[in-house]
Amino acid sequence: VLQLKNLELHLGTNYTVNWEAKITGNIDCYPEAGEDQAKCEARGCIWESLSMPQCYYAENHGYIAGNKNVRPDGITVEINRNTDFPSQRSRSRDISKLQVEITYLSGRSLRWK
Repeated sequence: VLQLKNLELHLGTNYTVNWEAKITGNIDCYPEAGEDQAKCEARGCIWESLSMPQCYYAENHGYIAGNKNVRPDGITVEINRNTDFPSQRSRSRDISKLQVEITYLSGRSLRWK
C-alpha cells in the first residue's frame, strides 16, 4: 500500500492518472544580452517593455498535437511545428512533423518512440 496525502494505492489494482502541464509565467525568448524590440519580434516573440522577461514566447509557439490514434496496444500522436512563427535555428533545420508512438509492452512497461 502506498499512501499519498490521504490517498491509498493498492498493489495489483489498475489506476489511471490524468494531468495537464501548464507553464505559468512567460518563457524568455531572448536570454542573451542585447535584446531590443526589433530583435525580439524578428524571432516571432512578444515584446513588452514592462514585463519580465521583456521578450517572451507566445503561448502557442512551438509544436501542436495533431491526429491522435488510440489503440488497444498503445497510442500514436502527430506533433506539428506551428509555422505561424519563424524558425529560430540558423545552424540546423526545424523538424516540421513528429510522430510519437507509445506501445504498451506489459502492465508495467511501455516503449516510447
